[in-house]
Amino acid sequence: MALIHGDRDGQSPIAVSEEIAARHPDLVTLERVPGAGHCQTWNVDPVRYGAALDALLGRALGNSGGMTSREGSAIRR
Repeated sequence: MALIHGDRDGQSPIAVSEEIAARHPDLVTLERVPGAGHCQTWNVDPVRYGAALDALLGRALGNSGGMTSREGSAIRR
């Protein structure tokens, strides 16, 4: 599971995601997005968001390298 969380989220504090990730490091990857508020992670850093999503999907599909740039760009639109 991937958690992509902005560190300025005023509705869902990042501390909750940090605790979940700390309790389950074998299952959860936390990607912190500096400066992002609630539901703003893609808007603040679309490249970072896309890379985190690419890595998650790569792991889920058993492809440790993730998807190719061409495949990933279709998802990021």
